[in-house]
Amino acid sequence: MSKHWDMSYLGVMADMAGCPNRCRHCWLGSHKNGNMTISDFRNIAGLFTNWRDENGMGIRELGFFSWWREPDFRDDYRELWLLEQELSSPGRAQRFELLSIWRLARDESYAKWAAALPPKACQVSFFGMEKNTDWGIRRKGAFRDNLLATERLLDAGIAPRWQLFITKRCLGDLEDFVRLIYSLDLYKRCEAIGGKFEVFINGMSPEGNGYELIDFFIDEDDIALIPGDLIDINCDSISC
Repeated sequence: MSKHWDMSYLGVMADMAGCPNRCRHCWLGSHKNGNMTISDFRNIAGLFTNWRDENGMGIRELGFFSWWREPDFRDDYRELWLLEQELSSPGRAQRFELLSIWRLARDESYAKWAAALPPKACQVSFFGMEKNTDWGIRRKGAFRDNLLATERLLDAGIAPRWQLFITKRCLGDLEDFVRLIYSLDLYKRCEAIGGKFEVFINGMSPEGNGYELIDFFIDEDDIALIPGDLIDINCDSISC
């Protein structure tokens, strides 16, 4: 019995600039940053747009993305977003709940620009408090960038969505992490902008950079060390 591709939709992601981080959980692994040109990106899009199978059938809808690690890492991110829309089938250029935390902390105009686009939430990743988050993201200052990004998101009307990767290293940070959430008054501040603050515990998986973390994965005995307050506020990703 022959198998046929589903030719209804294909998403194509190009790593035009790369990523400022080398996160230890990243399933994509660590790669050198590139410097792909606009012409390169257009040429790649053309290969997929013009492709036809042996019956002369093409892909009905295509979505093109200028990144697959860090969104908006390039300084011309606004122009790239317009280009993605130009090259993609109508409605297939999407933003997801991902923004560049690195850029949010360095470009004061970025959050306001992003606020005009859907969705109205942005994921922010932690590995515990400052020392462990910088360790997990493998970039000094990453934790402080997360906090500044959170403030700029709120100021722009975007709800931060905090995800916490728990390892054996950060079990001692968890009480402080919960206190940080409440000291920043994130629930009320998100409600004030018409959003909802969510925090969720994300699991580790042995893929990509995650292979390096196997020795730090928590085990059954460690679960008792997770504060009840954190478990109570953890968002069940199935119901969020």
